[in-house]
Amino acid sequence: MKQKNSTMKPTAATKNLTSRKRLDTALKFRKLISDWGEYDHCISGMLGEMYAEAFLGLRKAKKGAKGHDGLIGKDRTQIKTKDGSIDSDNRVYFYIPEKNYESFDCLLGVRILTKERNNIENTLELRHVGPISKKALSKIEKKTKAGRRYYLHHIKELGFDEEIGLKKK
Repeated sequence: MKQKNSTMKPTAATKNLTSRKRLDTALKFRKLISDWGEYDHCISGMLGEMYAEAFLGLRKAKKGAKGHDGLIGKDRTQIKTKDGSIDSDNRVYFYIPEKNYESFDCLLGVRILTKERNNIENTLELRHVGPISKKALSKIEKKTKAGRRYYLHHIKELGFDEEIGLKKK
């Protein structure tokens, strides 16, 4: 018996989901992971990209595109997502590897924040800052051997504020 290709193909159900519904379903999954304990949140990058699709009109790049996740307007956009409950903006940064630096036009930073209420309920809040052009970023970048860091508090000093896009219980 021939084995079927393991690559998932869109079903009728997934084709009909809007980008916001897909994001909502993925957030429910993310919340389940949080409720189970402190596991690695590798789903965060995917959520950041889905957020950008649903709220900022990101058109995803083809699979394997080097150095950017898609287009917002005409700009090749690199999306970096931070997950957690970091309260201090001074500690939050978005990192671009040096090998990808020439392959994008702007950065979109997304944060997924978990807020507890009465030690029972978690609320997920998605925020974004940007998109920010490389020219603006060049004023605040901190270079390392392997890449460049852009700290959130420096981004805010440039006049970019975080916008709350979605709150989910």
